[in-house]
Amino acid sequence: RRVFSKISFRELFDFGSKLLFSSIFNSISENSISLVIGKLYDTKGLGFYTRALQFQRLPINIFGSVFAVSFPVLSEIQDDDYKLKQTYQSIIKLIAFSIFPIMAIIGLVAEPLISIVLTDKWLPAAPILKILCFIGALYPIHLINLDLIKVKGHSGLFLKIEVIVQILTLICVILSYKYGIIGMMWGLLILDILCLYIHTIYTGVFINYGFISQLKDMAKYIVITISMVIILFFIKSFIDSFISILIIIPVVGVTYYIIIAYIIKADELKKLQDVFSKLFLHSRK
Repeated sequence: RRVFSKISFRELFDFGSKLLFSSIFNSISENSISLVIGKLYDTKGLGFYTRALQFQRLPINIFGSVFAVSFPVLSEIQDDDYKLKQTYQSIIKLIAFSIFPIMAIIGLVAEPLISIVLTDKWLPAAPILKILCFIGALYPIHLINLDLIKVKGHSGLFLKIEVIVQILTLICVILSYKYGIIGMMWGLLILDILCLYIHTIYTGVFINYGFISQLKDMAKYIVITISMVIILFFIKSFIDSFISILIIIPVVGVTYYIIIAYIIKADELKKLQDVFSKLFLHSRK
């Protein structure tokens, strides 16, 4: 109807405004880290961090677009906690299955990747990228846990958590900056794990799917990824050429991971194929 509803406006504004402020806080925090690095160290350090961040975000953005559809889908079953938990378990497993090995491989080929793409003068960005890969592996897990709070309609709680996380980030930067950029990255990684625990507290409250339950569901993919890293690290020690490392390590890593997934009959392998098949068909339309 061509009628302005004050009630609808208040409901939507109350929910959406808190998400808007949360996004603003998050953007300020992300840019503040770059600002702090630029102020406390030098422009070279900021450049190395920025370049490392670009490589880290590439796979995250790709998978982020895949899982971005989760919010409207989950909102449709927000009142069915049993079905919601099952769906969340499926998404968490799928994220762990797909993002863990990719970030691990990027970390292993950090030096040749940066050297070949950006030249040797950017190699100091490689150690930063390796740590950012750990953070990047957890990033989609954070997002899906935070999504549940929005799905349940608690945008106020979402905003409070975001404020707490940004305060903790500020404290982390203050405590770790004197150890250099690498020290700061390790501090942010530790904070990231703590924040994941904080986010999963509410997942546990709402649908009884907390930190330990999620860790159990991700465990086999963590183990497979670690075994893959050990094998690839051993193979890498026998290769001298950066170009050979950049070709051989990803090919062997992905092949090994898929074979193991096939052997253990991981459902996520078929689900991931279905997801990308649907996306491919949709893009062609």
